[in-house]
Amino acid sequence: MQPLPIMLMLLGAVAACKPLPADSWVAKPAPAPAPTARAPTPIAPTTSSPPAGVIGIAAPEARVLENAYGNEDRQFVTSAKFPWSTVGKLSTQCTATLIDRRLIITASHCLFDSQGKWKANDIYFFPNLVSGQARDRARITYAWTGSLTPFAQTATLQDDWAIGLIDADLGDRYSWVGVRNYLAVPGDSVTLTGYSQDLRGGDTATAHVDCKVRGYVNGQLAHDCDMTKGASGGPLWSRTSGDVYIVGINSLMHMDGGRQHLANYDDRYPNGAVAATRFVETVVWAVANY
Repeated sequence: MQPLPIMLMLLGAVAACKPLPADSWVAKPAPAPAPTARAPTPIAPTTSSPPAGVIGIAAPEARVLENAYGNEDRQFVTSAKFPWSTVGKLSTQCTATLIDRRLIITASHCLFDSQGKWKANDIYFFPNLVSGQARDRARITYAWTGSLTPFAQTATLQDDWAIGLIDADLGDRYSWVGVRNYLAVPGDSVTLTGYSQDLRGGDTATAHVDCKVRGYVNGQLAHDCDMTKGASGGPLWSRTSGDVYIVGINSLMHMDGGRQHLANYDDRYPNGAVAATRFVETVVWAVANY
């Protein structure tokens, strides 16, 4: 049996993403935006993040800091407990998170190149990867995205998100995290988890707990969470009444003339994330239909 072809499903069009024999296409209708009423009810501003106590050992400081503000605040994620179990690494060297049994969320640029084409014929998700080892993997078979080329222009930076359908029910083993229809505001505490390549080559995720949303830049959330390449697609999550929810997806870093480390946070050079309000309706639709 031939594997399912990878297809891209946009919010209004279906586009083939790699050449395959004519008789091997498996097409599905493109998702329509879900009615606003189907999206989760907005919540009040958050003030706390997932606890640090279940993560693992602290990351070393004796290194060249990359896109960190001030001291190194990240910790290695060595726990297999929720919610850390839901985060994994993509074979494209990015980060993704389970949001349902067979659905993951990441950044669009983690799946597609600058021409809007798949970065690889087969892209895999490795949940809860620690020291380069994961018990499972799953292949992305379809994806929905806000933009194929989010970095092509400033206006599409806020659409650097993608939802992937994977070929295994990994959520049953690793659980999944919900997405809140909430626009984070300056001062909100969040936690960023991702496979930053500057620490152990990205073989283990790190988390910056209780970093802050600082404002907005080019339609994205500006934040001061320490990160670098590899953390793209990672979740910004917050905790409300004990529950953990994704409020953004990490997207990019702004460097000061190439400098990746600043002694203090600077509003001119924030790290950026896509707000959950940009993709929550598509998440609701995908969960309901897949």
